[in-house]
Parts: sequence; C-alpha cells; structure tokens
Amino acid sequence: GGEWKQALQVPADMRATRVEMDTVTFTTLICACEKGGEWEHAMEIYGQMTARGVPPNESTFSALISSCKQAGQVRRAMEVMAEMRKYGLEPNTITFNAMIGVCGRAGDWLRALDVYDDMVASKVPPSVVTFNSLIAACGNARRLGTALDLYHIMPLRGLSPNLVTYNTVIKACVRCSQWEQALEIYR
Repeated sequence: GGEWKQALQVPADMRATRVEMDTVTFTTLICACEKGGEWEHAMEIYGQMTARGVPPNESTFSALISSCKQAGQVRRAMEVMAEMRKYGLEPNTITFNAMIGVCGRAGDWLRALDVYDDMVASKVPPSVVTFNSLIAACGNARRLGTALDLYHIMPLRGLSPNLVTYNTVIKACVRCSQWEQALEIYR
C-alpha cells in the first residue's frame, strides 16, 4: 500500500538528475496514487503536470477519474471529465468505465446511467466492464429491474456476460430478496 509514497519521491529524484518528466511519467505517478487510494495526491501530481506544461492524455484523465472512486468523489470526477474535454480529448471506453465506477461506488446509479447514455451518444463502445459496473450500481441501489434490463441488453450490444456479470446479477437478485430470480440466472 505504501508504493504511492515512494512514487511521490520520483519527481525530486528526476529533478536532481536533470531528467525531464513527461506525460507517461506523470500518468504513472497518478496511477500509483490511484492504486493507493490517494485521490488528493493524484490531483496534486496532475497540478504539477499542468504547471510544467506537460500535456495530459486520455490515460492521465482515466487514472484521475479512477482515483476518485474509493472516496466516492463524483463531483470531482465529473470536473476531471469536463477538463479532459477542454484539452480536446474525448473520453474512451476506459474513461467512461472509470466514471461509471465512481458513480456506482458513490451509490449514484442514476448518474451512472447518465454517463452510459453519454457514452452511447458519443459512439464510444461499451464493454463487459461497462455493463458489470452499471449492473453493480443498480443492484447496490436495489434497482433490480434496471440491473436485469442491462444484463439482457448485453447480447444486443454484442457482449457476452462473463463470470463477474453473473455474480453481479445474482448478488443484485439476492440484495433484493429475489431468490428465484437468482437461481434462474444461476441455472
């Protein structure tokens, strides 16, 4: 868990050896903070990145959004997505999945669905992860009908449910005391 602390030392080490940090270096540092659940440090590193004139990319923004997940920082994640667009970058599947994950973690299933609608309108292809995150968000909010609708939409989108999908749907059924429905999915 403390790797992110070591990562924060990298910029000073690089300055000492006169090595310039680039987009990949900063994004890697942001990812280290994200993995450590340190969204505030991730934002701090992003601030250093932009202050030095190093351009962020899609991966930078996806990592920043993901860093907001553990703390349920939906508003901050939405601000990051807006900033991404200011740079002329469009969210990709990974970015949208990260945003849906943040919303789901915060219990904001309606916003997760809004993000999905934005994804579809932007012609960004959803993935199995997209649907797993949406189903989890709806299941956690006890919106079983919506969770099941999403599950049934997957094949229409050319996506096959995986083990995580089945587990997530069954968990949603159990959470809503729909034992028969859970068994039907299991079979």
